[in-house]
Amino acid sequence: MENLHTTLMTLQSTLESLLVTLQEENSQLSALKINPVSLQRVSDAKSRLLSTVAWHDAQRQQQEGAMAIAAPYARHPRLASCWHEITQVVIRSNEINHKNRMLLERHMKTSREMQEVIVKAGINNTLYGSKGQATTSLSGRACNLKI
Repeated sequence: MENLHTTLMTLQSTLESLLVTLQEENSQLSALKINPVSLQRVSDAKSRLLSTVAWHDAQRQQQEGAMAIAAPYARHPRLASCWHEITQVVIRSNEINHKNRMLLERHMKTSREMQEVIVKAGINNTLYGSKGQATTSLSGRACNLKI
């Protein structure tokens, strides 16, 4: 029983760290201009935390199976209290993650619209060809002079 309580406490702590990371992601996505390096750092941290949550949740399920009990632990008040806190953090995280998805979609839409404007304006001329060679468009006449 003590191992399960420890696992639940660790899971709760990890979920709280994930919540903080989601809030940081939200603040970055709420900005008018996104700092891609900083956002990548937050995304990497979020990915690591999600992996950690999955691992601890698998441990929880394994321990529950061995003890023949399951969440929400109605007969075990200490475990039930931990589970309640976990579900509250998950609910808050889900809400923030939903907002982050909407913000990210808005930024992506704006980027696509800007890209379309640039293509329509004819600024899509590239300096390099498809094989990576420099291309130059010379205008006027060229003369070969020999000395």
